Amino acid sequence: MRRIVVIMLMLSCLFTDAEAQTRRSKKKSRKSSTTNQAPIRTVVVPSITVDTAIPPSLVIAAEPPTDTTKKDTTGVGKVAQEVHDSVKAQLKAPIVQVPVTLKRLIIPGVLFAYGAITLNRSDLRVINEQARDWIWDGNYHASPYMEDYMLLVPAAAVYGLNIFGVKGQNNLIDRSIIYGMSNLIANGIIFGLKEVGIEKRPDGSDNHSFPSGHTAEAFVSAEFLHQEYKNGRAPWPVVAAGYGVAISVAYMRIAHNKHWLGDVVAGAGVGMASTRFAYYLYPIIKHKIFGSRKVRESAMIMPTYRAGMYGFAVSYGF
Repeated sequence: MRRIVVIMLMLSCLFTDAEAQTRRSKKKSRKSSTTNQAPIRTVVVPSITVDTAIPPSLVIAAEPPTDTTKKDTTGVGKVAQEVHDSVKAQLKAPIVQVPVTLKRLIIPGVLFAYGAITLNRSDLRVINEQARDWIWDGNYHASPYMEDYMLLVPAAAVYGLNIFGVKGQNNLIDRSIIYGMSNLIANGIIFGLKEVGIEKRPDGSDNHSFPSGHTAEAFVSAEFLHQEYKNGRAPWPVVAAGYGVAISVAYMRIAHNKHWLGDVVAGAGVGMASTRFAYYLYPIIKHKIFGSRKVRESAMIMPTYRAGMYGFAVSYGF
């Protein structure tokens, strides 16, 4: 029994020594870990105050935003806008349509028909030769000819009268387009016939004598003047003078030995008819493209009786 007690005491001593030894080893390991760590130091950084104020000498005043759009100081833009508005208004304006009736085509038709008949009638060709012998002086005349410029005089008179306040039937845009169409129609007919080579010129230079292009152009201008200033818009001598200039051009073409009488007569008919067709066609084209209103021209002749006198009156409206 004593031996058992002694053994138990010895075992308890051994366990207590082992526990004490483990405690001492833990303390040593803690001390070694604390000794190996670097000491933590606290560094105090002094505060630095930076003066961000900019010296007045370096201050740049902020400029207002500049306008990048160019200002028109010449007035060209204003003038261009006015021209644009004027052209637009003229293209939208109503226009008088001159009807092409059989009555209106009688005179130009007869003139062209006479010129065409002279090509095959020997008796009329004799008249052509007699007219040439009577008008031509027998000398050679070189270009340029006076009639090259005279044929434009009646048309120039239309624009001159408008400048001086005598207004014609149509505005600037409409009458210019009508005049251009008239020349286009006339030249199409003239040069189409000339290319056929129907008749030789009196001077024998080529076979493009029929019909006379100069005369056609002159009567286009004369008829243009007539259409713009008929019905009292201008004194009748002014309108008659246009035809007088056109007849003078026809006379000069014979005098310069470039055309026969039948050539200039046919050319006069082409010029008058072309202009009358232009005054009929342009209002249709303008209405289709620009939507402008076309007003049909009308005329009526009525018999009158007053104070024992018989006569007639012309009523014209548009």
